[in-house]
Amino acid sequence: MIFRLFIFVLWLGVPAISQAQSKLLKDSLNYLSATRFAKLTEEEKTRYLSEIKDVEAGGLLFSAKNQKDKTPDFSLTDISGKTVSLHAALEKGPVILFWYRGSWSPYCTLTLRYMQRMNKEFLANGAMLMALSAEKKEKAAQTAKRFKITYPLLSDTGNTVARSFGLVYPINEDLQKQYEKDFKWSGFYTTVPSELPLMALYIIHPNQKIVYAHVQADYRNRAEPGELLRVLKGMMFPARTP
Repeated sequence: MIFRLFIFVLWLGVPAISQAQSKLLKDSLNYLSATRFAKLTEEEKTRYLSEIKDVEAGGLLFSAKNQKDKTPDFSLTDISGKTVSLHAALEKGPVILFWYRGSWSPYCTLTLRYMQRMNKEFLANGAMLMALSAEKKEKAAQTAKRFKITYPLLSDTGNTVARSFGLVYPINEDLQKQYEKDFKWSGFYTTVPSELPLMALYIIHPNQKIVYAHVQADYRNRAEPGELLRVLKGMMFPARTP
């Protein structure tokens, strides 16, 4: 029997994860992009791509925290209200830290799910996984419940921590309207957003130094979970309990 590689569910157009699907996140993201962009007008495509061009032109990629930089400490609350401290997490081993725009984004929900699939292996190699977003806590809680996310989804209200990592950039008005039209994104935040963080991911050593960084202008390009695991195996830390 020939299995279809990708099966789409209706909710936000997010591809379902099945055993028939490729194990690579990038393959699923590429398919998602091809499917979504095929439905857009030329004007809408230009509008979406303008975000990537604006980030590249703004020089953010050169000022954001990157490999070998020391990370600022922070404490944020998760969906249950528990306070999670980066410093405290690093005392027990490496931390995988990444941002997502919000659960309105099919790219982000797909990434969150792929990371969940690898979470046991991350823990087995000593790393704690945590994701940050400025979206409302109740929206993050819904996503965690729907996709059985077990790692912390932290509330970075106002993109405060993202700003300390140099990741925040403005969204032009035309694109704000496009996101509202396509995703009703304003309902996912306390106030209507006019900025977003880069979809950055870091592996942070217990000494607070970044040993791996994935910081790119294109939000459709995410760090591959398998690559993160290879980095962690090379660090040789003992397993961490959930």
